[in-house]
Amino acid sequence: MIKIRFYDNEETNWENDMRIFEGQMEFIHVNEYVPNVLISSINAPSIDSSSKETKLITIGERNRIYISEYINYWVEKGNTYALYLKDMMTANLVASNEILKQDAWEGVLRIGYPNNGLNIEDLLVWSSEISEKKILLTDWDRTITVVEGMYFGEKNDLLNLLNSDEIKLDDLLIYIMGGEERLEMIKYMFNKLITEYDMPIYILTHNRNASKKNYPENRLVYMKILKSVMPSSYEDNLEDMLYSSADYKENNSRSGDVNNSYRKYKSTCVVKMLKDILPKCNDLFGGYKRRNRRRRSKYTRTSKYTRRSKYTRTSKNTRTSKKTKRRKRKPK
Repeated sequence: MIKIRFYDNEETNWENDMRIFEGQMEFIHVNEYVPNVLISSINAPSIDSSSKETKLITIGERNRIYISEYINYWVEKGNTYALYLKDMMTANLVASNEILKQDAWEGVLRIGYPNNGLNIEDLLVWSSEISEKKILLTDWDRTITVVEGMYFGEKNDLLNLLNSDEIKLDDLLIYIMGGEERLEMIKYMFNKLITEYDMPIYILTHNRNASKKNYPENRLVYMKILKSVMPSSYEDNLEDMLYSSADYKENNSRSGDVNNSYRKYKSTCVVKMLKDILPKCNDLFGGYKRRNRRRRSKYTRTSKYTRRSKYTRTSKNTRTSKKTKRRKRKPK
């Protein structure tokens, strides 16, 4: 039996179709409500769920306050990526709303302020247990990293600035990973899992910028980051370890409750990614189609042998309508 863990900050990714993996995979929820330790001194309103409107307002306020404070913390330290964000926020209102997570994505305003990411110590303890083969599945934003996405700008701005060294790659890594200490812990974690435990690792994200099909240039930024935090022996596997749901998205339409349809879409994409990632584990996931197939009534079942031909005899007990009987009467 293969043991699988799936780390994610969004519980909605463990809904709907994902329930077919219960008992075969352990879902570990990463706390997304507690702000990052570097900004915990700043007060912000608690999330008010008394109505949909008040909830959106308080989420928006928390995003604005906590993200602004996190950026300012790194600006004071001369972080080139934080300075880039600050410049964009000053020059462009649209960019400011995107960076501060004030705009709804896919019709949903989500919690987007920095958290503390996954519990690295807990993952290492689980990995060290002597047992069957293990596989790690993990989200990227606010799970491996502590922030929700990166600001790519227009026309490959972020990639070009990294290539020209105007934004230092180390500064980007320090910012998204929550500081130098946590960055070193992430590097140690991946090195331990890969070199000592030989553990397959797959990253699943709903971030469209990681898409192979739609944003190949932005995906190169992810490759730079992964190359920096993974052991050199794993370099040939980097392209195959990162999956974006944007590559599995079939229909952008929404109907009914936007939030519910968005959750359904996310879990459906995760299922598709998982079944693509683990083709050698069909014994674990083979029941997917069977369990999700629509049940048919026992009275509607047909086989190839039940087709009636013109030679089929009709039982004397078969009821026919009056119209049918009249048709069968011989003329006088």
